Amino acid sequence: MHLGEAHGILNALFETGENFRILLSGTTHTVSVELEKQVVRFFDTYNTMMRQQTYKVINKSDHVLTYICMKNDCVYYDFEEKVKLATIFYNMKESESAKYRKLVQYDVLSSNEHERVYTRIFFDEIQALVADESLYFQNMHFSIHPIKGKLWPNKTTELTITFCPKEIGEFQTTAYLDIDGFVDRVPLNLIGLSMPPSIHLNVETLDMDRVYINKSYNYEIVAINKGTNFKFKTL
Repeated sequence: MHLGEAHGILNALFETGENFRILLSGTTHTVSVELEKQVVRFFDTYNTMMRQQTYKVINKSDHVLTYICMKNDCVYYDFEEKVKLATIFYNMKESESAKYRKLVQYDVLSSNEHERVYTRIFFDEIQALVADESLYFQNMHFSIHPIKGKLWPNKTTELTITFCPKEIGEFQTTAYLDIDGFVDRVPLNLIGLSMPPSIHLNVETLDMDRVYINKSYNYEIVAINKGTNFKFKTL
């Protein structure tokens, strides 16, 4: 889609031989949608814990719009990924179809039957690929809910963004909002820092000095949790 004015010609040919030449013109513009912000930054979060933020999208137009949170910044890369997968499926189909000779030899399937089976499997995989949701935004540490939905006219829609780190470190990713009426997908940057538990021990080194074998000794170690609730075990 291109913004601005567009022109074209429509030729209408009638059975009587008349040819009408109709000039077409139109103007396209972006819908009025306001995003709360372009960067969502989470407060420091302890590893495996969770924080959530509400993200607002305001549809200021008079139209019902659809949005989807995608992992790629444009349709070209969506198409490129699907072509790669389709190529893999096709190569697999060709490879499996070539094995019909052994099956014919053992009187399991004829070559035509074998070809039809793998052709049907190939087309089933392609149909599943068209409706595949793997191109939606996916991340190990961040999630968006709902991942797709409607933006109602002159209403505010709230999305819930969750940061639940599975590792320790700083994480950053980008989700791309594909909104009806927008030429390009809108990037939304997500940033969060995952921290380890904050534990302080009353000793750094435990000196047991001399001990006797086959005798139990008890030592007290005080662990102070200065962070959040967590479970631990000794190794």
